[in-house]
Amino acid sequence: MLEWIESMPPETREALRQLLLILVVLVVLFVLRRVIRMLLFAPLKRLLERNGSKLGRVIYESFERSSRLLVFAVAIYITVALFEFGPAAEELATTIARALVLISAFVAIYSVVEIIFSNVATVQSFLSLEIEERLIPFLRVVIQVTVVIVGGLIILQEFGINITTLLASFGVVGLALSLAAQDTASNVFSFAAIVSDNPFKVGDFISTKDFTGIVEHVGVRTTRIRRLDQMLVVVPNNALTSTPIVNSSRLFKRRLDFILRVEYDTSSDQLRAMNEAIREMLRARPYTEPDSVVVRFVAFGENALEVRVIANILLVDWNAFTAEQEEINLQILDIIHTLGIRAGQQTLFVMNYEAYEQSIQPPANRQELAQRTQQLRAVEISDPARSAPPSEMPNQPHDSSPLEDPKS
Repeated sequence: MLEWIESMPPETREALRQLLLILVVLVVLFVLRRVIRMLLFAPLKRLLERNGSKLGRVIYESFERSSRLLVFAVAIYITVALFEFGPAAEELATTIARALVLISAFVAIYSVVEIIFSNVATVQSFLSLEIEERLIPFLRVVIQVTVVIVGGLIILQEFGINITTLLASFGVVGLALSLAAQDTASNVFSFAAIVSDNPFKVGDFISTKDFTGIVEHVGVRTTRIRRLDQMLVVVPNNALTSTPIVNSSRLFKRRLDFILRVEYDTSSDQLRAMNEAIREMLRARPYTEPDSVVVRFVAFGENALEVRVIANILLVDWNAFTAEQEEINLQILDIIHTLGIRAGQQTLFVMNYEAYEQSIQPPANRQELAQRTQQLRAVEISDPARSAPPSEMPNQPHDSSPLEDPKS
């Protein structure tokens, strides 16, 4: 073996010697990493577990992942310092070592983001922020992608690549993509707005100017809503953020408001008794807010006396509210009958529209016009008083002739 090495050219023997030394350095550093992990990281981990420090545990897990890259960077630095490889090789090795250090730092940051944004509890613990559970994956992906892009650009700059030109190219490409995917980007940001503002959640009953239904799913691009007729509506998120939304599921009480009409023959005493009885009945109901009860005689209607009834009902479920409303109406009906009051009636005017339309139609032809004219003339001849002007109307008695002299 030694004879074979001795028979090599001096340049080959020197290169082989340097390669063997590099391998020895790498093996030593690998062993050293194991030793450091056993002597430093393991006791630190046990200490953090005993103290229950969440932040320390996160930092430990993050740097434990990136420690491998740091070992290789240190190995390269030591190898370059011990041996002479030439200016070009040393510069390349140093650049690679710096890049490994930067990569290890960004790997640690990436790991910290992944751990912190794992659930709502960790975000609340480390950042003291109240964030919806469904927004956590979106924020985690956005931050991690940003870390990867920034880290990649910095590492490329370490290798002498002009990132200004690269950023300009990315800007043009990004502008083209943003114009092409404008609606998609708008829907994604609208999803973030929906999740952060939380105007509704899955299971809420909402109403807009275009539809009414129950929210079944909130996605990154669209929201699915089940209408009352059980048809499924898929709505883009930007349409929801640009229109008013009424969320009926956020109610904690419903308003009862209607006009009660009674006949005009109702006396004032009967009206006072009826209003007071309705007030007492509403305040005694288990789901009525007592301070909200209003029962007042408010107007003299066209065909009835009008009493306005207002109350807040502490029921959110629509079926329960309508059942309570029905019971209240039945008790009001009992009060009216007990006091001998009759409910007001509306007068309906029925018109024969067919006869009316025929009466206002113009004559269809000249013959019909002539017939109507002859009828009018016949009326004037038979009753001259209808056709004569008021100044020429006769003032004499009916049996006297207008040609006779009164003196004779």
